[in-house]
Amino acid sequence: DSVYRHQIAADIRPFRGLLLGLFFVSVGMQLDLAALLEQPLFVLGVVLSLIFVKAIVIASLAPFSGLDARTAIRTGVMLAQGGEFAFVLWSAAGSIGVLDNDASRILIVSVAVSMALTPFLFMLLDRFLPATSASTALSIVNEPESIEEIEDHVVVIGCGVVGTQVLLQLRERGVPVLALDRDVAKVSQLRRHTEHAFFGDATQPDVLEMIHIERASAVVIALDDPRQDLLVVGVLHYLFLDMPILARAHDEAHGELLKKAGATTVIPEVIDTGRHLVDALLLGGSGNEKVFETDG
Repeated sequence: DSVYRHQIAADIRPFRGLLLGLFFVSVGMQLDLAALLEQPLFVLGVVLSLIFVKAIVIASLAPFSGLDARTAIRTGVMLAQGGEFAFVLWSAAGSIGVLDNDASRILIVSVAVSMALTPFLFMLLDRFLPATSASTALSIVNEPESIEEIEDHVVVIGCGVVGTQVLLQLRERGVPVLALDRDVAKVSQLRRHTEHAFFGDATQPDVLEMIHIERASAVVIALDDPRQDLLVVGVLHYLFLDMPILARAHDEAHGELLKKAGATTVIPEVIDTGRHLVDALLLGGSGNEKVFETDG
């Protein structure tokens, strides 16, 4: 549970499909179906023993992590199949002579069969042991608000002086807020005020998806880099056409560029920019207004 988790997940997502494909190709190359056809009952016995023993062990240990009996049993069954590392282990054991070739072949095909049975185990679980119960439903209701549950909130992109001012004023007025920034130090400071402050690059659509920005009621952009402001506004406007986007302009020319990029409300950089952004937001900054006025 790290402030970096959304950025990390977005960065590794392109490699996930490639690595999964490589994994399944390697499994297919190691799988010897002849072993299954030669000794089907023995393989079935190994598979059932693996699933039974692993399910019992996991279900027995799960309550020590605070899980109730129903959830512990479901967890044990869902994790009872052989793991990917077993292919590496049995292959290595066979290659160095710890296991003979026949034993290695049978163990590898048994792990593959246990994986293939996983969807059917899930079907049996859903039929005979549904996930929801009165106790689990109550525990979910009593859990503290998480990023998976927050909605109709304001996303503040940029946690500098202005962004922090916006976040604190919105929190004082009871508005839920989520903050995003690429500066680790700024995110760490904001964590003192809200648990919903994360490290991430707002120009990456995958990061925006990870923080569920589609659930937000509006986005406030208060980055210190004018070019980064324009990039973020452009990405947001392209992905979420109807999303109210309020942005801090560094000067009038920058404000015009922000409007063209898709910002619905632009606030000039004055002493009290944060207050202007909050006021514009709470007054319904979803139109095409442009605020270019200073105090005094």
